[in-house]
Amino acid sequence: MLDFLKKDANRVGVLLSILSPLVILIVVLLVMSGSARLVAYVQTLLIFGTLSKVMSLCVYPNLAIFYLYLHYKRDKSAKGVVWGTLAMAAVVLLVYLIQKIY
Repeated sequence: MLDFLKKDANRVGVLLSILSPLVILIVVLLVMSGSARLVAYVQTLLIFGTLSKVMSLCVYPNLAIFYLYLHYKRDKSAKGVVWGTLAMAAVVLLVYLIQKIY
């Protein structure tokens, strides 16, 4: 598994930059929801318009991933992190627009 992360390829950076915010988002939602049902809690976040803000905060660890790839001269993987972060930004924008409609 760790050998896969050491490869210098775009797909490694994209995969890591999409999976890490999703894992962090799931952990944050589970911790914040407490005893409430997760689906009901996400619906509440949608209604109050805070889901996109929570999602955008979960993308910050990509900065550390990007820095590490640049530090260890894995430029292709760093470029993949940028592309994955842009994809996550598009998802956050889509959720934000859905919140405005909902």
